[in-house]
Amino acid sequence: MIKMRHLFFPAMFFILFATTSAMAMGIGAYFEAAGGEAHRNVRSSSLESTGGTATGYGFRAGLIFDTCAACDEVFSYRLKIGGGASWTDLLAATNYNSFHMSHTFAFAAAKNDIVKFWVGPQIGFRYRRGSSDRLFFGTELPGTDYALLNASSLAFPYYQYGAFKERTKQSIFGANAGLAFGTNLNLGDYVTLALEAGVTYGYDTGRQEREVYWAGNPIVAFNKFKHERLIEQGVEGYGALAFMFRFADTYQ
Repeated sequence: MIKMRHLFFPAMFFILFATTSAMAMGIGAYFEAAGGEAHRNVRSSSLESTGGTATGYGFRAGLIFDTCAACDEVFSYRLKIGGGASWTDLLAATNYNSFHMSHTFAFAAAKNDIVKFWVGPQIGFRYRRGSSDRLFFGTELPGTDYALLNASSLAFPYYQYGAFKERTKQSIFGANAGLAFGTNLNLGDYVTLALEAGVTYGYDTGRQEREVYWAGNPIVAFNKFKHERLIEQGVEGYGALAFMFRFADTYQ
């Protein structure tokens, strides 16, 4: 969360600067839906590496700021700050809560006093925390806790067979970049309805912790992995709807 504070304060400084210098600003709320596909790789402390293609979708909402939602300028800066909930499915469904921030540098393709069409590059940052449970059948290598309590059962080749329950927790920080485009529809002198869509490519890295329980003895932790490294990268598409109030922001 320290990294997020480092990103948050420069963004708020920019908003204050824009407000005091130009005194024109659109402020409101947004809601968006997103979905995509990414490749995930997980490396454990035992040097085991697993991975695959993860598909996910989610919803986000928060505050949006636009330095020129309706004014007669080519360039405008759009900032979105919010939180969200998402779901990713690989070996099991993982539920995430997240914090998001995006910076869009929009250039007007066409505009008048009623509507503005814009397009521009976007960069974003996010932090996600997630968890999942899954039941699987196969083999597992006993961990330290299980070995201490069940030393007599660790005959060669040490692997245990049967049904296992796996609990996973993740903490992930990421960044993305892509292209966004949208339309601002000005409803009078003070209100703007905005539609936005885009495609981004993201890179995420973080930590994962797992606990595996043997179905024959669910009380005793069979194996624990506390320092697994997770890397994920892939493409995401999104669509957003925003409602803004404008202050000294008119087409002139």
